[in-house]
Amino acid sequence: MHPRPLGRSGLQVAPTALGGNVLGWTADEASSFAVLDAFVDAGFNLIDTADIHSRWVPGHEGGESERVIGRRLKKGGKSPRGAGITTYLNPRGFAILEALDAVAAEQRATPAAVALAWRIARTGITAPIASATSVAQWVQLAQAARLVLTTAQIGQLDLASAGG
Repeated sequence: MHPRPLGRSGLQVAPTALGGNVLGWTADEASSFAVLDAFVDAGFNLIDTADIHSRWVPGHEGGESERVIGRRLKKGGKSPRGAGITTYLNPRGFAILEALDAVAAEQRATPAAVALAWRIARTGITAPIASATSVAQWVQLAQAARLVLTTAQIGQLDLASAGG
């Protein structure tokens, strides 16, 4: 895994960011702590947060994920130090699913890991954001940072994404 510069900030970040939107919402606190620990253990260091992620959910006021991260930091031990970034990876649509499945089979990886590896391979992408509600999901997503797609595989995905 090769760290990348975060713009001109002088910070180095792992090539995949953890989407904090599920922490304290669809992932309970214990699961969130486990995902954060697995995230840090795998060498990752960038967490996307925004206090509006679950504000629209009845009973939530916004900031649930940030409070979970704060409680994990307060607990001590492993420290998920992440920079708050509020940019999002937009899906290219269903046209690329077949290409993702084909490349995933060739790489012996999940389609999600291939999709992230494809984004990581693009010039100008520092760290795509991926959310996980369990350690098992995070382990699959973390695989993306270590996948090396061939030029042909990237071309296959680009062509499918362009609608070709």
